[in-house]
Amino acid sequence: MGILRDVGAGADRYQSWGVYRSVYTQGGTNSGYEGFGIGVGAGWRSELGTFFRTGRTHPTDRIPANFVGGIGLIADGGGDDVYVGSTYGLAFGFTAGIGVMVDNDGDDVYVQMMGEEDHGGLGQGEHHGTGLLLDRAGNDFYSCGAWCGTGEDLGVGYLIDIAGDDHYTDLTRHGFKPAGTAIRSLGVFLDGGGIDTLSDMTTDWANASEFGQESYHRPVGGDFSFVLMLGRERDRLPSALAETVRGPVTLTSVSYGREEDGKEYVRGIGAVIMEAARRGAAMPRPTRPIAETSPWHCGCAWRSPLAAAALGTAGCGDRLLTPCR
Repeated sequence: MGILRDVGAGADRYQSWGVYRSVYTQGGTNSGYEGFGIGVGAGWRSELGTFFRTGRTHPTDRIPANFVGGIGLIADGGGDDVYVGSTYGLAFGFTAGIGVMVDNDGDDVYVQMMGEEDHGGLGQGEHHGTGLLLDRAGNDFYSCGAWCGTGEDLGVGYLIDIAGDDHYTDLTRHGFKPAGTAIRSLGVFLDGGGIDTLSDMTTDWANASEFGQESYHRPVGGDFSFVLMLGRERDRLPSALAETVRGPVTLTSVSYGREEDGKEYVRGIGAVIMEAARRGAAMPRPTRPIAETSPWHCGCAWRSPLAAAALGTAGCGDRLLTPCR
């Protein structure tokens, strides 16, 4: 168990770039660097070694994990804080681990750095793990890809922002896709109020389509994904999202199972609940303009003072920011 508690209200910076390339980097792909550092609880999933030695994914080829569990907790009392993590770096529970981040107040920045492929996010549980990111107040900025309040492989993930005028995007341009789930999991993305802005990188919500290996956990039910945008303030949505979110309650995906007698039953569901939204309107310039330029390309330019403070402009030649050739 690891606990970090900051009771003050200073402007803090938490950073876990990672040193080693992600274990998912193979065959010429770039999946970033291992983070495992800020509000992360992880066990040792030894079957990964078998997977990459044999190239096979069938459960019979796996070695049971030797160590499970682990708890990581970070609690910050307030201030305009910056959190920067690499793959699996922020509020992440892995292999029956529990990872929790709680920030009580302040205009905070959360940035998940990733490679060419999207692995790891904010408030994610994977392989029986549980991840929770809870921000109680402030006008916050979030950058993450497909794994924001998500679960995978019997995992549970929550991203909860209770109040404030927040901005959601994905600087690595994978697409901001809150509450996606895979392989019999639960994902919850909840924003409790404020005039929130979602950039044009918001492409998919509450995807519970059960992508992943169908041989996993056959007797278990499906995926459950929920996005809840609460409050009477009218959130600012990109025009393209109006094709997905059509009313106060939208079913985004439904998955079905089949009984032995052939009858179908609902075993998974994705839903978006939105109290108020401004759809199709021109996206106003947020209080803190964010450059939709990937930091993973040479020549990155940060127009946001807070994003610049989090990632720096001098790092464009650094391998962690720009693995260009």
